[in-house]
Amino acid sequence: IVKLNFWGIGEIEISDKNLNSTSGPVHFVRSAINLGHSGGIISQVGNDTLGQLTLNQLSSESIDTSGILIDPLLPSLVAPDHLPFSKSLQEKLSSADAIYFSIRGRKNPTAARSIGFFVTLAPPKTLRILEFHLSPENDQRELIVDSIRRADVIILNESERIRTCELLNIPNDQ
Repeated sequence: IVKLNFWGIGEIEISDKNLNSTSGPVHFVRSAINLGHSGGIISQVGNDTLGQLTLNQLSSESIDTSGILIDPLLPSLVAPDHLPFSKSLQEKLSSADAIYFSIRGRKNPTAARSIGFFVTLAPPKTLRILEFHLSPENDQRELIVDSIRRADVIILNESERIRTCELLNIPNDQ
């Protein structure tokens, strides 16, 4: 069996009431690990209790957390939205077989730029998977077009497909 390396980039949503993440990057990596592969997260948490709980929970699931920065000022609830680009984080993707990112994770301009760089600079062999997760805060034509251009695989639901067709002036035929 070939062991593959999967990375999720962007938002981590773990509440202090429920340590099960609802974020796409974590679901993606967790699923890969459950199938016997390896994987990690590139994101950012705050230097707070929630940030530490998040790191502990992910580590307990064998998710590589070495790509998660700790911001000394921002709380964990908003820290992923301000994920900076860095060469040291980019190097973590050098052996990635697949990476996952979402439009939702790119809602803030800082995170949008950084995630865009991470995805673009990943090795050519790396499969780039985009999940839409459209919401009013990221329902922007330019962001959608930019994200689609960076992806090899796109995951979206029916309402997101319809909205994307409207935004891009594409006929909405079934």
